[in-house]
Amino acid sequence: MHSEKVFLDLVDCVYAAAEDPNLWDAFLERIGGVVGSTLNALVFEDVRTRHASVARSVGFDPAFIPAYESYFAARNAWMLAATPGRFGAGSIATSEELLPDAVFLQTEYYNDFLRKMGSRYLVGAFVSRDANALAHLSLIAPKRRGPFGHDDVTLLRKLTPHLRRALELHRRIADLAADRRLAIEALDRVDVGLVVVDRRSRVLLTNRAAEAIFVARDGLSLNPELTAARSREAAALRALVAGAAATGAGEAAGSGGTMHVSRPSMRRPYTVMVAPLRSQESIFGCREGAAVVFVADPERRLETRPSVLRRLYGLTPAESALASRLLEGETLRTAADRLSITLNTAKTHLRHLFEKTGTNRQSELVRVLLMSGASLAERPESTRPGRVR
Repeated sequence: MHSEKVFLDLVDCVYAAAEDPNLWDAFLERIGGVVGSTLNALVFEDVRTRHASVARSVGFDPAFIPAYESYFAARNAWMLAATPGRFGAGSIATSEELLPDAVFLQTEYYNDFLRKMGSRYLVGAFVSRDANALAHLSLIAPKRRGPFGHDDVTLLRKLTPHLRRALELHRRIADLAADRRLAIEALDRVDVGLVVVDRRSRVLLTNRAAEAIFVARDGLSLNPELTAARSREAAALRALVAGAAATGAGEAAGSGGTMHVSRPSMRRPYTVMVAPLRSQESIFGCREGAAVVFVADPERRLETRPSVLRRLYGLTPAESALASRLLEGETLRTAADRLSITLNTAKTHLRHLFEKTGTNRQSELVRVLLMSGASLAERPESTRPGRVR
């Protein structure tokens, strides 16, 4: 009989893996060592298509995993015999309970898949199942080990509720992480620097534009708190952040504020706007308030994709190239020189731009194009987790 200490150790492994997906392999190795199985896997199967996804496995030759997922899952005699009426969610089964030896040893699944890996016996836990999907923990042992016994079934029966909860926790954590990655990628497409800070100006999150500003160290930096190069401006920025964060925590009624931050390079100063972010209540107490800091760099050249402008307004390549130059702040003459065209040709393209965008003046054209979202369409060069403190 497996001891209580062994069971509690496995429970610890399960919940540790729920938080850190890299630890699922350690759990599979640990439980395999306890029951004497050599092939251990967490598998999710689509009941309708009979295709499978082997989420985690230990002991398998990696070449066998794609073969199982795409072909042998639909021929897994054990799973085909495990009908919902006999083996519902939470149930435990051994290979002998699922199929008699005389039947199982004649199956394609055994002869062309399991036998090639020297495997024979199963004890499995049906962690969850419904009309569309089945999740199971399969522990498979070689012939020399012999069938799994009552003690192994009892251990899995006690462990399965914890495994089910751990997988649900893992799914929720993974969903939150995926949502965070999507949010950061979306923020990285914005040309304005965005920084989330706590009331002491410690950085919690940044987007790509803000990271570029900090790397330049031209008036704003992280030391490790968000700060300005000049002491007076640094004090003013700290005060705006502290007030906005206090408002977010419900301790004040301010709205942050705006300021300019000068730059040692003598370029035009950054425009900084600070606003409160509402804190969230939890059973562990109210989370400290935070603030969002927007940083606009008037020297930053707006990056647009001419192909997007062409699709949006039916522009020709030459017209979209001119539009991109105008969006970057160039004059019509400068844009013509950069594009190696005459000023008269540029004026012709500009007249066509007015017609296709429904505008009459160059300033109006630029405003319409800025609001088109063309500068947001550029996918970040690489995905990054975003600064988190």
